[in-house]
Amino acid sequence: MTAASYLDARQIPFGGYMVAALALMESPAILTGLVLARWNDTKAGKNRLSWASVLHECLANKSVLILICSLLAGMVTPASGAKALQPFVSQLFPGMLCFFLLDLGLVAARRIADLRAGGIFSVAFALAFPIISGGCALLIAYFCGFKEGDAFLFAILCASGSYIAVPAAFRAALPAANPSVYVGLALGVTFPFNLLIGIPLAYTIVHSAWH
Repeated sequence: MTAASYLDARQIPFGGYMVAALALMESPAILTGLVLARWNDTKAGKNRLSWASVLHECLANKSVLILICSLLAGMVTPASGAKALQPFVSQLFPGMLCFFLLDLGLVAARRIADLRAGGIFSVAFALAFPIISGGCALLIAYFCGFKEGDAFLFAILCASGSYIAVPAAFRAALPAANPSVYVGLALGVTFPFNLLIGIPLAYTIVHSAWH
């Protein structure tokens, strides 16, 4: 949402399908994390995760279902219905975005003290991975012929952490995992890093490479 507003402020067009990419990227991310956890438990001789539970969390996660169902609802909504919703996605959107960011900031502030549980490596990973994954996304977007706005959004999506769907899935599938670590890193490190550095950096690179 922040990246889209960043483009709107600069009058750079982008395709609405990038929202669909967000929904489609959630399930593979959850599956990857759970498979890595299962592999680690296997190495440690602990009980394995059930593949049925892994697939259930990936495909039936509430946040993912809401995103997918919203896309389906948008596909069947006529133009008159879209016009009725226009105030919510244009005039009211900047204000809702401000409240959303403030709420995430409060959550992140409460988690900062818990980041010590993850260690220096976890904090370094939370800072380095957005740069690596966002850089790979820019290369893919460049060679696949993405337009400027779409390339920028794709890079931000790949560089971002999941603050809603993944924590909800991991609480159910990995109760032994410490939420202070993965929520604290996503909200307390990666999120502000992308807001302050990641978004301006990605825009600078995309604007230079696409012109």
